[in-house]
Amino acid sequence: MSKKTYVEGLDLLRQDFTVQNAKAFVEAVMQQLPYHPKEVLYVVEWLVRHGESDYGPLRIQLQGELDGLLCHSPAPP
Repeated sequence: MSKKTYVEGLDLLRQDFTVQNAKAFVEAVMQQLPYHPKEVLYVVEWLVRHGESDYGPLRIQLQGELDGLLCHSPAPP
């Protein structure tokens, strides 16, 4: 997987963000990229919030690798 196909896959996931598509994206990235982009942590956290507890250990692993949690800024007033 190249950076270009990674970004294309991320965009495809954005267009149809389902549990099945998110799981397929995470599995492909984890198997095919030699590094783990921060967006994968976001997708894994989303999966865990949507009842996919099997991704809990991967979430912990990625949090350690990426040095923490993803935090979103509050919406502007």
